[in-house]
Amino acid sequence: MRPRIASMEELFPPRKPNYKYPTSLMKRLLSAYNLEAVKSVAWGIHHESVAVRAYEAGGGLIENTGIWMHESGVLGASPDGLVKAAFMMPVMFQSPAARHFLPDIIEVKCPYAARIVGIQAAVDTVKGFCLVRGENGCLHLSDSHEYYHQIQGQMYILGKQLTWLWSGFLKTNLGHQILSN
Repeated sequence: MRPRIASMEELFPPRKPNYKYPTSLMKRLLSAYNLEAVKSVAWGIHHESVAVRAYEAGGGLIENTGIWMHESGVLGASPDGLVKAAFMMPVMFQSPAARHFLPDIIEVKCPYAARIVGIQAAVDTVKGFCLVRGENGCLHLSDSHEYYHQIQGQMYILGKQLTWLWSGFLKTNLGHQILSN
């Protein structure tokens, strides 16, 4: 006998009677959409592998990993890798306390918005860019940006203390270490 797959309505009972969830929601939740044709997604996929190779060429070692589920079964995270050996280079710390830890997780971001103008100009000109300039002029990940929340969630689910945010931009790579809060 084949197992029966529950409907969205059975899994998440709607608040309104006779409500049917849109098929597009089910496809989105099951990752049935292929987004690789979207320019920004294709850019990120291609340049993420380039950025990882640059990280490893500098002495860093990354172990690939899949999805990690929280014990509740509701939350999941899929970091780009687990750091086995850190890339030794000058790094920007999200907070002074981050200096005292070695990174556990690597999350690679290659924002499409910075593809032409570069990191420094994107910080100053792209509205809602992931990095912001602090009072001392140093760049850090905005704590109101979705990447920050993604990274904090990953550290929580994996039980880790520090994430290496590796941003790849053409010939420039930028590393940030972000401590869990």
